[in-house]
Amino acid sequence: QRYHPWFASHRDRIAAASMPGPIKRTINGIEYPRDVECPPGFPPGWKGVEQAYGEGSTLHGKTYTRWHSIDGKHKSVPNAKQVIKIHSEQNNLDYDTELAKFERVRKDMEEARERERELDGKVTGPKRDEFVALSRRHFGALDGPTVFALPGWKCRWELSPESGQTPKIFTDPDGREFRLVVEVECKFGAAISNAGGNVPAELAAAVEAAKLNAEAHVLFHTGSVKCRQVEGSVTLSAHDSEVKTETAEERLQRKLATGRIRNKDKVNIKPRLVFARSDDYKGWDAKVSPPRETDVNETAEVAAIRNLLKARFFDKQKKGHDCILCVNSTGPENKNNRYAELLQGFFFLKGKDDSDKPVYQGVRVSRADSNALVGLDKYIYWCDANGRWEMGTMHQGKAALAFSTSASASITSAESWMILRSDFGKSDNVSVSSSQGGAEKRPKPEPALPGTKEKSPPAADVQVTSKDTKDKKRKKASIDETAIAKDIADKSVKVTKDQSGAKSADSSKEKTGDTDGDQTSKLWTYEECSYKRCGEDLTSKPAHWPDDVTICPGYWVEWLPPDWGQCKKQEPSGVKTKFVSPEGKICHSRTHVEKTLDRVLGAEKTPNWPSWLPHDWFITTKIQGSSLKQIYVQPDRTRFLWNKTEVEACVSEGKVNQKGGFLYIKE
Repeated sequence: QRYHPWFASHRDRIAAASMPGPIKRTINGIEYPRDVECPPGFPPGWKGVEQAYGEGSTLHGKTYTRWHSIDGKHKSVPNAKQVIKIHSEQNNLDYDTELAKFERVRKDMEEARERERELDGKVTGPKRDEFVALSRRHFGALDGPTVFALPGWKCRWELSPESGQTPKIFTDPDGREFRLVVEVECKFGAAISNAGGNVPAELAAAVEAAKLNAEAHVLFHTGSVKCRQVEGSVTLSAHDSEVKTETAEERLQRKLATGRIRNKDKVNIKPRLVFARSDDYKGWDAKVSPPRETDVNETAEVAAIRNLLKARFFDKQKKGHDCILCVNSTGPENKNNRYAELLQGFFFLKGKDDSDKPVYQGVRVSRADSNALVGLDKYIYWCDANGRWEMGTMHQGKAALAFSTSASASITSAESWMILRSDFGKSDNVSVSSSQGGAEKRPKPEPALPGTKEKSPPAADVQVTSKDTKDKKRKKASIDETAIAKDIADKSVKVTKDQSGAKSADSSKEKTGDTDGDQTSKLWTYEECSYKRCGEDLTSKPAHWPDDVTICPGYWVEWLPPDWGQCKKQEPSGVKTKFVSPEGKICHSRTHVEKTLDRVLGAEKTPNWPSWLPHDWFITTKIQGSSLKQIYVQPDRTRFLWNKTEVEACVSEGKVNQKGGFLYIKE
């Protein structure tokens, strides 16, 4: 009787009842684990259980969800795909079809949320630029005092202990926060667009009243001063006398409680690698000192930087350290040294390191706004490992661009400096040493310049063998595309001629509808964007397909060549998706298709055709700065425009094929 099945099952039930349950945790007043609803499109008969990460995890304070079947047969299923797979196997359903249904429901919800965000002005990219331009067309460019004076709005200043700056956060009557004025302009532009292009009367009256509220404008400029006085945060309103203050400790506890920041007690310390030897440096006649207003050789740019820093309260000493430093290269032999040119300029006191030494960061005037400053990736800091002052990028594993040979306590008293030779990294020298001890030989790389990234290896050096995986092949294609894009971006825009023979504008123009450029991808037509291959397009199975396959329902993958087909095949492990070549050969995966064609297939995604774009236009992309932007090409393929506003203006004015930037088409 000891081996009767009843005893075994009874023993298992007793053991399960004696096992400890899940650990209960309370975060922000919420007790975990807790039951959560399943998302729309989820198979019936399941429930979700949300659990919190423990104190020993690096994700402490965050949560995760596991799925359990109501009948208790399946527990802690990690994701929706596994749930759909189990549901399909239990009910003899096609897994791919069920997964496609779930993905379709989720995609519809995402599109609905995206439409809601667009109605509220929570957009990015070209749509954001369009809304901002629409707002400025009616109200002009808004500024901080005007936004602060809007009825029902508030502003919060928060002191940054590292830089000493006080960034502003605007709050509308609904409690939504805006960190930039351009985000407010985007919200107003969306409101105008939702009203059919007409400015709502309530919004127009609010902006007009805010522009005329001089008292609010004066109060706005006191927020930064009050914030520095309390050394925390200050919230002001233009329409009441309430002043809400918060100390630095209270602000830190609030952010920790809301999960905006995590406690970074654990620090990953890695050995510092020095990719330079002593003979790679040479003497540098440099002077590091606070700027003097009496300097007769001071240029307009230098004076602007000094005045902007002074306006931000960087004109005095802070805890015994100068808040502004100026680096000047005085030696004539360093005029052609690229590192000397990079390190010259102004530095502001960013904060202190673990050894209570000051850290200074480079700064310059913004090219877009002469009243704004831009932080640079160059620093002056104390290196404990080498016991000296250094200048460089502070990136892990990067050589210092310059260092002081005199171990002085103050940076301003350091007189003797060494700087990297201008040809450093261009030779084939090798020798690397680690601060952890032990020498190791490897090629000496060229250090990354401030504000730049390390160069990727040339595509010709990447070799793909027969044993390479799909990821390695795609990595090679990615390197090729990166090299081509960089080559296009580095070249100036080619000069083209229109029908009258007039030359196009120079490539240095700002991003407007009259900017010329190179087209970097295919021209998409309305028919191509509107049509996507799917199994329902075939009325019957092609004759060259094998007998044991069926047509794959739903949309087919976009990377599949047009003369190939996508099918379903029954295998011992279940129904699998396959691909059929024009010769009738079955391929099991994308890698198999690429091996059969002996080339890497592109993953260019078909763009969505906007409803406002005429059907005889084209869509393509163009490199603008460091990113790829979508542009709209006119029917004659010689001119292009940037956004909806420019296209609608061009069509309404009857200037199609006559207005916009010239385009160089790569056939």
